[in-house]
Amino acid sequence: MLATPRRETIVSVPLRRYDGSLEVLTGFRVQHNYSRGPTKGGIRYHLVVELDEVRALAMWMAWKCTLLDIPYRGAKGGIASDLRRYSLGERERITGRYSSEPMPILCPGKDIPAPDIGSDEQTMAWMMDTYSVSTGHAIQGVATGKPRSIGGSRGRIIAIAQGVVHCVKVTVESTHRTPRSASVAVQGVGSGLHVGRLPTRTSNQEYLRRGRRVSRPTRTHTAQRRTRAGRVAQVHQKRGL
Repeated sequence: MLATPRRETIVSVPLRRYDGSLEVLTGFRVQHNYSRGPTKGGIRYHLVVELDEVRALAMWMAWKCTLLDIPYRGAKGGIASDLRRYSLGERERITGRYSSEPMPILCPGKDIPAPDIGSDEQTMAWMMDTYSVSTGHAIQGVATGKPRSIGGSRGRIIAIAQGVVHCVKVTVESTHRTPRSASVAVQGVGSGLHVGRLPTRTSNQEYLRRGRRVSRPTRTHTAQRRTRAGRVAQVHQKRGL
């Protein structure tokens, strides 16, 4: 039973753009298993999102929850799109339509989404708004990773980086080395961006107290990320990708 997902959903996401043109995007949501409780997993927006990838990520999420004895099961979702092509209003409509299509199963107690590649706390706020409109009142438990102003958790932005730091500490200690004698390479500029900013001897309470200071990329980092993304897009355009 664990070799195949329990449920796979493919939805069409039509979008009327500001120039009057119509596009139809494809969205996915896979629930690998929900025998221990609600499924849990991120929503990613990327050009290479496909059903096989979403299946694999949902399965990995299930294993992680099981190994840590968390009463959730694995799920994953996404839309095959490049959000850099769309305005903020168009992104909101894409998210709202994607959220409304699988609404009978994408809800508290059944399936709880979270941010992933291409999505953030604003995306989760839009998903919460879409579901709340259908119920007539605010439902904060429909998604995690929301802004703190509407029920999000403190420390959520740096949580992944904090987990990486803990794993590095355990690895260093298990190999009888010291942090000063070890070097660590962090690949990527997503959540891992915060790893280098978290001191290894800081307590969880200190993380939370200083969360606002260490959890947000600086303007320089943001500009560098946008510049790199633009260069990659130009290379792909020249190569016809």
